[in-house]
Amino acid sequence: MSVLFSYYDNELTVHHSIDASNTIASTYFHQHDMFEIFYLISGKGTFRVEDNEYDLLPSTILVLRPEERHKSNPTAEEPYDRISIHFSRSIIDNITYGESLLSCFLDRQKGKSNLLFIKDNVSDYISFCMNRMIDPENSNEIRRLAIYSGLVSVLYTINDKQATQILKQRIKSEFNQSITDIINYIDENITENIDLDSVADKFFTSKSSLNRNFRMVTGTTVWNYVIDKRLLIARSLIESGSSMQRACTLCGFTDYSSFYRRYKNKYNESPKQSQTR
Repeated sequence: MSVLFSYYDNELTVHHSIDASNTIASTYFHQHDMFEIFYLISGKGTFRVEDNEYDLLPSTILVLRPEERHKSNPTAEEPYDRISIHFSRSIIDNITYGESLLSCFLDRQKGKSNLLFIKDNVSDYISFCMNRMIDPENSNEIRRLAIYSGLVSVLYTINDKQATQILKQRIKSEFNQSITDIINYIDENITENIDLDSVADKFFTSKSSLNRNFRMVTGTTVWNYVIDKRLLIARSLIESGSSMQRACTLCGFTDYSSFYRRYKNKYNESPKQSQTR
């Protein structure tokens, strides 16, 4: 390992180090009594925090609070270039409203939501802040100021990014749950007289929004889902000895010719052939 930059005081340490692709080694589980920001410049691999394993890619950041056990497992495909910042809480306590800068460390479960993917202009800004912190041209007087001011800027950006990421995850979770509720409703009423209009009315949405959102999660439209479920029930009934007409009626179809056409198109055989097979 080559150490390209190192700074140390009682409250803060900064290390910029790189391993050549043929000298990379995994670390053992360890923990710190400080907060840590891990920034990957180049390289790939995995990073384990408690029971969670994250994929490492360039421009990703991991945030670790004191006593979170972690280890890195980089691959040997390319140089492993990273910056690690460790800092004590006392630094943040001296900043007005500094407590909010620790949200990304404290407002989550242990070993959860450690990884942030930083892209585009945010990535450029983080890179700018990091490079300013480890600039070898800084004098001793300027170095400490650059590191401390850079840390605050990085923390602010990370917290803003994580808040957005958590919001998106919550929206996605709530969105998926609403589609799950729709699927459950359809399954429970599959043999009843339901259609796209009635499902949209039930969940207070438009037909176009319902179909678009349903397709995003399931890969199919609401009506195609209904038809496929009904045909599946019909086939089970027919293969169990039910008459074709009765199976058609029991699974929710009101027109036998439409049922027959859809059945044959899906299963490449007629209801009669399924019955005698």
